[in-house]
Amino acid sequence: MARIRLGLASPLLAAVVLLPVLADERPQPPRRWVLGEARTLEGVGRAQGATVHEGKLYVYGDAASGVIVEFTLELHPTGRRIALTRGGDDLISHPTGLAIHPQYGTYIGDSPWGLFGRGADLYKIDWERALAEGNLDNAVWAKIEDDRARSGTRPAFVRLGERWLLATADYREDSEVRLYDPAKLGNGGKTSEEGVLVGSFQLNGRTQSLVWEDETGWLYCVQNPGRGRGWRVVVVDLEKALAAGHYHAPGVVVEQVEFDEDSELEGLVLLSANRALFLTSDRRNNARLARLELLR
Repeated sequence: MARIRLGLASPLLAAVVLLPVLADERPQPPRRWVLGEARTLEGVGRAQGATVHEGKLYVYGDAASGVIVEFTLELHPTGRRIALTRGGDDLISHPTGLAIHPQYGTYIGDSPWGLFGRGADLYKIDWERALAEGNLDNAVWAKIEDDRARSGTRPAFVRLGERWLLATADYREDSEVRLYDPAKLGNGGKTSEEGVLVGSFQLNGRTQSLVWEDETGWLYCVQNPGRGRGWRVVVVDLEKALAAGHYHAPGVVVEQVEFDEDSELEGLVLLSANRALFLTSDRRNNARLARLELLR
């Protein structure tokens, strides 16, 4: 994998990869990610990730139960939350992915600790009802066994050409990214069923969550360099990765960033053109904004 890594100039600056700048609103590589001060997002327990939808930030985590908490993009709580319970029982105890699409609906990954090392579950839910009622009592449409997963499931919608697919990845060193056809999952079943798997590629590293950037066709893979600790973001060109079958091929890795942090990085959100948010599993100081800057 050909890349140029620069040492950290300070604890707040990450290593970067030297690649051509693209004509896009967001600063493109070569760039630096400048971390701000840590702050606490209340009520999410151990945050596992977040998704932006219709101008709001939805942070999911495992508190007293699995939970999704709504914030503004300025990180102020709105007071709305979804307990991932049904009939008072913890249904999705360890949420590991929240993927929302206008045509294919909403999927939440559930990767209980006891299931690590084998399959996990995907739940398709009625997002509007769950948000209105504050729980999953009447909001579960389907349960899908992700029996292709080897260490949790973490759904994110991605686009391949004109086709939208549901991506997921494993939390293990010898992992892979898999793309599922959401049209085959809407009624439940298993991801091992015929026609569900569309493609995959090898991506070594313990992947906590996936973030899709539609303007560039890049998939941001949020990882821990060590088990349960450290910060790494690997950005791959999805089409090139699928064509090659692995991330080692030339041109697949757009950027690889590692931070001098020992906490457990869980999630990343691209909030605006030059602003991102990192989330960790710490109960306090679990969020850090970052500014993206071009290298001059």
